[in-house]
Amino acid sequence: MRKELYLFAGVRPVKLYPGVKSPLAVANSIDFVVIRENAEGLFASFNGGAFVQNEVVADTMPITRKGTEKICNFAFQIALKRNGRVIDGKKIVTFDE
Repeated sequence: MRKELYLFAGVRPVKLYPGVKSPLAVANSIDFVVIRENAEGLFASFNGGAFVQNEVVADTMPITRKGTEKICNFAFQIALKRNGRVIDGKKIVTFDE
């Protein structure tokens, strides 16, 4: 379904809820969104890896400029619509591989 509908972005909001215990509760408040690219990288091959004795031993991880620009632009658009960091309201996007 992800491939057919080209659902390229996995959007995962993270926040603390009152009364719910969490290991993240060291801060007073947490409210951010994790955006994951869902159509490229290891998702692109859809079981196209090399198999040896019924075990995957190698797979490709294609990442295109177009796909990278699309997910980055999406992340910046999400950031613009949100209230920013809890601590200071600054709207930021952080990248991690």
